[in-house]
Order: sequence, then C-alpha cells, then structure tokens
Amino acid sequence: ELSSVLLSVGARRVTHYLDKAFGEKYAASMWFLAELEKRCGSRKAALALRSHVSFVDFLQKWELPLRAHLQLRQQEVTAALGPLLVPPALLTQALSELEIQHAERTAAALD
Repeated sequence: ELSSVLLSVGARRVTHYLDKAFGEKYAASMWFLAELEKRCGSRKAALALRSHVSFVDFLQKWELPLRAHLQLRQQEVTAALGPLLVPPALLTQALSELEIQHAERTAAALD
C-alpha cells in the first residue's frame, strides 16, 4: 500500500513538471528577478540583492524542479524522435542493398 501511495504522489509531481505552464512560470519568475535587479540602481546594490539569503533561497527552490522539468521534456523529445531514427544494422543493410542495386544497374548498362 505504501508503494502505491508513493507512486501516486510521485506521479502527481511528474505531471506537475510536465505541465507546459511550469516553463512559463519559471520564465516569469526569472523575468521578475531581472526586473528587480534593474531597479537596484547600481551594480553593487544588484550584487547585494543576488547574494541576499531570500534571493539565493528562491533560486535554489527552482533548481530541482527545473532539472526535473528539463529532463522530462528531453525524454518526451527523445521518445518522439526515436521512431524516426534508423538502427545502425538496418542502415547498413539498406546501404548494402543500394550498392548491390547500383552494381546491377551499372552491369546492365554496360551489356
């Protein structure tokens, strides 16, 4: 029972990271921080803002979810492209067949 509960909680978390709004929320958060830095008035003030505990904590809270989001997106793309890729053995076989056909055509043209 415990494993099914953990899996259901984990599935909800995975679904959260797959949500297209997640990327938008991250981008909006980073935009907000950039705008906040622009209002600091000086480079020294911006550095002080970036080193503030709240700022660092905010960025760290995004780190793990962002990694999960990017990994899941990468898996989606890889899964979508997988059927388009030709296995090396099949590619070698197809090239061999083309070479044989070319040789046969060349021989027939010379006859």
